[in-house]
Amino acid sequence: MNNKIYLFLFILITASCGVTKDLHSKPIFRYVDLYQYGKIELGQDISKFDSLLEKNGDHKFLKQNVFGGSESIQLVQNSQGKISAIIFSYGNETDLRSKIKDYQYLGKPKIEKKNASWTDGKTLYEVYVENQIVYAKMTDLL
Repeated sequence: MNNKIYLFLFILITASCGVTKDLHSKPIFRYVDLYQYGKIELGQDISKFDSLLEKNGDHKFLKQNVFGGSESIQLVQNSQGKISAIIFSYGNETDLRSKIKDYQYLGKPKIEKKNASWTDGKTLYEVYVENQIVYAKMTDLL
């Protein structure tokens, strides 16, 4: 009987290792819906979207005619060529507080230096200001 309890506890602890979840956050979306062009999702092979991208130095951005709702969308790739982050630039005309409120449906954010973040163990979503420009960043945690 004791062996079964230890086995159960071992499985329970092992299954929960490495998964940190903000108890105030709901599941976070992991994609950008480009409607007629389909969806771009974290973890996908970035080369699949080459026809929709333009390079600016070492950075890859969606072409302007592909999306709406932000000034630019940058796709960040990892060493395996997979999309590891998607960064939305909203420019300097957007108010940080109102952008954070736009995502309140994700739950209560963690606030640091006026910036907000949510995590569900799979995805980190951040809304922040850098050089007076408001950004939102979706990062793959898997």
